[in-house]
Amino acid sequence: MGSSLRWIFSYLIFATLLFANTGVQAENKLITLLRDLDQFTQEGNTEAKLQTLKKIVDQTESSNLSKSIHYANIAVGVAEKNQVDSVLSYWYGRLGHLCVQQGEQLLALEAFHKGLDYARDHNDQLGWWHLEIGNVYYSDNINLVKAESNYHTAIEEFSKDSTDENSEKGICVALNNIGMVHEKKGQQLSAINNYLKALEIRESLKNNEALLFHSYSILGSAYVKKNTDSSQYFFDLAKPLITNNSEKLDYNLRLAALNKSKKDYESAIRNLNSAEILGLKSNMLTELPQVYRLRAQIHLEQADYQSAAKYAKKGLNYTAKEHMLAASLPLLQQMVQISEKQQDFRKAFEYQQLYLNYEDSLSRENLKSAEINYELEENEKEVNHLKDDLNKVIELEHQLEDENKRQHEVLVGIEWGLGIALIMGGFLLWSAIQQRKQKKEITESHEEIMSSIKYAETIQKAIFPKRDYFDHVFKQHFIINRAKENLSGDFYYLKLTSKNILVALGDCTGHGVPGAMLSVLGISLLNETVRRDEVSTPGEVLDLLKYHMNSNFEDSENGDGMDLALVAIGRDTGIIQYSGSYISLHIMRNGELTTLKATKSSIGKTPVPTSIEFEDHTFQLEPGDRLYMFSDGFPDQFGTDGGRVRKFSRRRLLKVIQESADQPMVKQKQILLDALEEWKQNEEQTDDISVMGLQWK
Repeated sequence: MGSSLRWIFSYLIFATLLFANTGVQAENKLITLLRDLDQFTQEGNTEAKLQTLKKIVDQTESSNLSKSIHYANIAVGVAEKNQVDSVLSYWYGRLGHLCVQQGEQLLALEAFHKGLDYARDHNDQLGWWHLEIGNVYYSDNINLVKAESNYHTAIEEFSKDSTDENSEKGICVALNNIGMVHEKKGQQLSAINNYLKALEIRESLKNNEALLFHSYSILGSAYVKKNTDSSQYFFDLAKPLITNNSEKLDYNLRLAALNKSKKDYESAIRNLNSAEILGLKSNMLTELPQVYRLRAQIHLEQADYQSAAKYAKKGLNYTAKEHMLAASLPLLQQMVQISEKQQDFRKAFEYQQLYLNYEDSLSRENLKSAEINYELEENEKEVNHLKDDLNKVIELEHQLEDENKRQHEVLVGIEWGLGIALIMGGFLLWSAIQQRKQKKEITESHEEIMSSIKYAETIQKAIFPKRDYFDHVFKQHFIINRAKENLSGDFYYLKLTSKNILVALGDCTGHGVPGAMLSVLGISLLNETVRRDEVSTPGEVLDLLKYHMNSNFEDSENGDGMDLALVAIGRDTGIIQYSGSYISLHIMRNGELTTLKATKSSIGKTPVPTSIEFEDHTFQLEPGDRLYMFSDGFPDQFGTDGGRVRKFSRRRLLKVIQESADQPMVKQKQILLDALEEWKQNEEQTDDISVMGLQWK
C-alpha cells in the first residue's frame, strides 16, 4: 500500500470510529418522540400530544432551530384547534422567541400578535406582550416608531395595576427600552432621563440586584460620551451586583467602551478579551460581533490597520453565521475605513457596495407584510386524506396477495418435494464456499487494519514532542507513556514561548483508536488556543478548550472529552502558573511534597452541565525542585495485595515518588516501572498509563 493511501486509510478508520456514534442517541431519542407523537395523534390524546411536542421542541432547539419552529407551529395549531387555553399563551410566546433566534422577525411578530389577541380576550399580561412586540420592532431597526409606541402602551397597561411588583418591573423595562430607542435616534439626554426614571423605581423594589445591575450598567454606557466620571461611577455600582456570565460579559463590553473613550486602550483590550472568552465559553455568540467591532475600532485609532481588519473580519464571520444582517453594517463600514487607510481603494469600493446591498436587503425585509397564514387545519385534513388513500391501497394489496396465494397453492405442493433436496444441497455447497471466502476476507481485513493501526501509531508518536526536545529544556526528566493498546488516549505536550515553557499532560476519554483520535484533537486544540495572544493564564486556556470540546461534541451524550494539567513556567523567573482538570501538579522540594490541586471539572461533555471556571495556581520554583503529573491509568491499575485485587492508588504512587525523589530521574522512572510490574503481575493493563517528571535547573 502506498504511503498516501495508507495515510488516507488510517484517517478514515480514525474518523469512522470517532464520529460514528455522534448524534445517534439524540436522533434515536427524537425518533422515539415522533413515534409517541404519532401514537397520541391516533388516540386523540391532545394533552399527551402537546407534552410530546414540547419535548420535541426542547430536543431540537439547540441542534435544528428550523425543525424546532416547525413543531412549535404544530403545537400552536393543536392548541388552537382543541381550544386548550391553558397552554396557548405559552406556545405563542415560545414560537415567537424561537423565530427571533432564527432571525425571522416577521414570523415572531405574527406569533406575538396572536399572543396579544389572546391576552386581550383573557385580560392577561397585556403589558408583557407589548414589550415583546416592541423588542421585535427595535431589533435590526425594523421600526423604531412602532417599537416606542408599544413600549408606551406597555407602561399604560402596567400602570393599571401599580401595586403589583411585577408591573413595576415591567414599567422599568419599558422605560429602559424607550431610552434605548432615544439613544438610537441620537437623543442622548432624553435617553438618560428615561434610564434614571427606571433606576428610581428599581431602587425601591425588593430583590432587585439584577434589575439594578442593568440600570447601573446602561447608565454607565449612556454617560460615556457625556461625562466619563459619571460613567465610571455607575460602572462601579454595577460591578458588585454581577451574578452570571451574561451580566459579566455585558459589563466587560460596556466598560471597554468607557476605557476606549478615555484612550486607555490597554484596559479596553483586557476587558474585551474577557468578554470574548465569556461569549465563547457560554455560547453567547450574538454578542461577539460587538466585541470584535469595538476591538477593531481601537486598533483603527492606533493606526494598526492589519489588526483592525483581523477583528472586523472576525465580527463579520459571526454576523454571517448567526444571520445578523443589521450587525454586519457597522463592521462593513469599518472595513471601508480600514481599506481606505491601507490605500486599497478597490477593496474599499467592494466593501462599500456590500454595505449598500446589505442595507437595501434590510430595508426591503422591513417593508414586508407580517400577515402570514399557516393553514394548519388544512394541512392536517390533507394528511388524513392521504392516510385514507394509503389504507385503501393496502387493502387492495392484501386482496391480491390472497388471490395469488390460492392460485399457487397446488403448484407449490408439487414443486416442494422436488425442490427441497436441490435447495438444501445448493445451500450447503454455497455455505462452505462462503465460509472459506469470509475467512480469507477477515484475515486480509485484519492484516490491513492492523497495518493501518501500526501506521497510525507512528503518526501519533510524530505529533508528540521529541524526547530530545525535553533534553534541551530540562536538565533531568522522564516520561512514561504506555498505551493499553497500540494507540494511546494519553498525551504529553511541550512548547516554548518568548516568556514561558508550556508543559501539559492529557488523558482523553477511552483508549485505543477512539482515545487516540481525541488525543490528536486535544493537541490540535491546545496548539490553537495557546497561540492566541489574548489568552494569558492556563485557566483561560482550559476554559477555551472546554468550550471548543463542547462544540465538537454538542450532540454526544457519552461524556467525550479529556482531563488535562497545563503548566506555564517563567523561563527567567521560575514562577509557575498551573491549572488542571482532574490532573493535579505535585512538587517535590527537599523531601517535602506540595500538591497544587486540579479543578473538579472535565474538559468536554459532562452528565450535568457546569459553569465552573478552572482555577489558576502560582508557585515559585527553586533549583532542584521536581514536578510530577500523571493520568489515572497508574493509580487505577489493578493488582494483588494480600490476596485481594485492589487498585494501586494515588497515595501509593505518590509514596513511591517521594521515596525515590533523591535518585536521578532516569533511575526514578525505572523504579516506578518496576513498582508497576510487581503490582500488576498477571493482571491486564487497565488503562493508558502516563507519568511525567521534570526537574527545574
